[in-house]
Amino acid sequence: MLVKEALQIIQRLTPSLYSEEELRRWLMLIERQIFEEIILTHAGACCRSAPTGDDEDELLVPDRFAEDVYINFLQMRIAKENQENAKYNQSAALFNDAYLKFARWYNERFLPLPCGLHFKV
Repeated sequence: MLVKEALQIIQRLTPSLYSEEELRRWLMLIERQIFEEIILTHAGACCRSAPTGDDEDELLVPDRFAEDVYINFLQMRIAKENQENAKYNQSAALFNDAYLKFARWYNERFLPLPCGLHFKV
């Protein structure tokens, strides 16, 4: 999924007053978290780089998990900013489930680094 595709989907599913720049910033927050917590902790991470947020950037999570991870995260952030607690809780539960499914899938396919090697000194 491309950055622009994720932004188009969230604007269609959850219209809000938040600018595209704000949505893009939130999207890059979760991208950085995925990159640091999942990608960098496994062999082959040197071949990947964190996205810059350009429209044509391919997001790190494969398409089979992408919509659940990114869209639920953005819906969660929108609900949080709007102080809609019920919507936030629902989106947070869906996001956490999708994030864990992706993390498990990634762990099954890529060899984790030995403990301690992925931390910067």
